[in-house]
This record gives sequence, structure tokens and C-alpha cells, in this order.
Amino acid sequence: MPTTRIGNCLFVWKVCKPMCRRPKLFRPGGFTLTEILVTLAVIGIVASAAASNVLPQLPRYRLQGAATQLAWNLRTLRMRAISQHHAITVTFTNNHVYTVWTDKNDNSVVDANEVQTTDINTAYGGVTVASTNNPVFNPTGVVSNLAVITLTGAGSTRVLTMTAAGGITLN
Repeated sequence: MPTTRIGNCLFVWKVCKPMCRRPKLFRPGGFTLTEILVTLAVIGIVASAAASNVLPQLPRYRLQGAATQLAWNLRTLRMRAISQHHAITVTFTNNHVYTVWTDKNDNSVVDANEVQTTDINTAYGGVTVASTNNPVFNPTGVVSNLAVITLTGAGSTRVLTMTAAGGITLN
């Protein structure tokens, strides 16, 4: 095929338009300001849609989290009573605070460093607690003063029930 070169362009006689090989202009990598702003706008729209769907569910998640945490705390206290061979009493002082008394010297008197107080509202705001009794975990694993503990929040309730053998169920 006959070709002619004029400058940087190569002309092929059979093809009507020139096939030019022009040097590429140097373009640095990265994104333009417009691309970044459009991406941020899309992320903002998606985040606001997700937040509007999640926010109404937060009180229900707090209630479930508080109930699960309290159930695990009570199970842990029972295991601590067994392993340390001391009675542990849980007292619900108001609608969001409970105290744990470990009778470390077995004298049936509350001494310094034997009481620990926990406020549920610190981690789970808006959740209230009501108990029918103050359970006592004995060193044998048996629970005396059985309690039904009701947690309320977000218009719903969760109930913890205890058995004499030390079982704790969350309904």
C-alpha cells in the first residue's frame, strides 16, 4: 500500500482520512474537584436515606441490648458465686440502677469494696428495669429470691425469668 509521511501524520492512499499519531498531552493522575463533589453528594444522599430508616429502630435495639447485657451479667454473677464460694445479691435500687453485693468474708454484712453499682441508662438510655425480687446467687449455684425482671423501652418490653437451678431466660 502506498503511504506518504508528512510531519507526524502517515497517509495511506487507500484510506481517505489520515492516521495521525499525535503525541499525547501529559495529564496527571487523580480526580477533578467536580468528580469529588459529585461523589460526596451521592454518598450524602445514600447516608441520609439509610439514617432515616435506622433512627426509628434505635430504641428497640437499645432495649434488646440492655436485656441481653443484663442476662449475661446475671449469668456471670452466678458463675462468680460458684467459683469464689461467696453469696452474691443483686438489688434493683430504682428503675435503671442495680447493685451487686458480693459477701467476700461471709459475715452477711455489707463491707467496703463488696458493692458494685451499675446504671443501665449509661449504655442504654431510655430503658427502665423493674424486678419482682432481689435475687441471691448462692455458692452452690442455686438462686434464692427468684425474680422476674422486666425491661421496658420504646413501647415494648423484654422479660428475664430465673429458675431455682440458676437458669436465666430472656423472653
